[in-house]
Amino acid sequence: MADVILDNKREVERLFKLEYGDRVEIALRFAVTVLGGVLVFWHTGWGVALFWPVTFAIAHIFYFRFLKRNRVNPRPGVLSVAAGYVGLLLISFIWMPTLLTLHDDLSMVVGGMAVLSATFIFTVRRSDGHLAMVWAESGIVSVASIIAFVNFIPRIPPGIERLGVGFAFAMVAYYFGQAMFIARRHRLAAEAVASRSAQEQKLVAIGQLAGGVAHDFNNILTSISGNLELSFVVDDPDEKEELVRNALASSERAATLVKQLLVYARKSGMSPRPHSAHDILEELKTFSKRLVTASVSTRFEPLQGPLYVHVDKEQLITALINLVVNAVDAMPGGGTLTISAKERSTQGVIHSMDGSELAPGRYLAISVADTGPGIPKHLHPRIVEPFFTTKPVGKGTGLGLSMVLGLAQTAGGGLVIDDSSAGAVVTILLPVLDKVTTEAQPEMAMA
Repeated sequence: MADVILDNKREVERLFKLEYGDRVEIALRFAVTVLGGVLVFWHTGWGVALFWPVTFAIAHIFYFRFLKRNRVNPRPGVLSVAAGYVGLLLISFIWMPTLLTLHDDLSMVVGGMAVLSATFIFTVRRSDGHLAMVWAESGIVSVASIIAFVNFIPRIPPGIERLGVGFAFAMVAYYFGQAMFIARRHRLAAEAVASRSAQEQKLVAIGQLAGGVAHDFNNILTSISGNLELSFVVDDPDEKEELVRNALASSERAATLVKQLLVYARKSGMSPRPHSAHDILEELKTFSKRLVTASVSTRFEPLQGPLYVHVDKEQLITALINLVVNAVDAMPGGGTLTISAKERSTQGVIHSMDGSELAPGRYLAISVADTGPGIPKHLHPRIVEPFFTTKPVGKGTGLGLSMVLGLAQTAGGGLVIDDSSAGAVVTILLPVLDKVTTEAQPEMAMA
């Protein structure tokens, strides 16, 4: 089973509440280990039994301090370290009931197996999401169970009875392992549904805000146009040229932001229709020449063969320009910008950046790649959030990638980002249409 990307901060908080959120439960656990250790010492005379609550408490002290340190600002790899602590915590508890199963007294054996069974239930109830943690818990509990079984089975008469007990132990081990991974899968699925629901509600609210802001910006554009008219009365040619240039630049930026806001808020009309991918790329190539700085070299990889997609071409070009601007900004010291397009056919599901899934099929993959430093891994879950940006204040709105994702999803596609220290590759995936079908389709309008 493939692992998933977990939110470190949220997962650390969940682990903390799981272990220490219920004070009554944690007090009961410590009371059981203390009382159990004393009773075992009283019944068996084992001095080691008194170390059971001590080792359990020491392990908890280390784990508690670790979680406290990482609750606010978790370090990279925190969940892998947490998996080691959870394994240590489990060992500090499970060694005593395992030892009890080796005793000659049947009451001690039954007591040890009862505590092992309770441990089974507790580990399943945890529903940990980090795969290493699940494997560590399963492995430790399995080893303890094997030790108990190997020492218990000789007490069963040979024959059908021993075979039956062995079969029962095997079934318990099988269903325990299955329950661990099913609980993990169900928990992650439930969290994904809850996250998407919250995101949809947030998008509705932000979309309403975006619509209002966009109309306000239209008023600003009117004011800019009026100032441009006034600039004609200036006598100084240099001053006039500078005023006109600045006003036009501001007007273009405001117009682009308004268009992004309106598309994002679904307030402006979109007119998707069949378009040639070749024509889209040629238009993007023309626009890109105006956006790339002298320190950045541009490389275009032409599309092989004719492909058609059903999109609003103007909005798609705007989205691609956003990607080009982001790529150029990621290379302030220079580098190489690569724009490419190709057909991507897949038999399996493609995962988009927002967690949604694209069905198997044929897609046009338009990629914009840079040779910048890449995007930090811990930011990947947030980079398509509306208004989230890593650029300095006043340099970015945070609407670029969210708008690109929204456009791609409207066309039935998605957004994929491949990232490394050698740069980032952002790819828009759009369903490919059959050429004959596309020529027969009329233009459509969609609000």
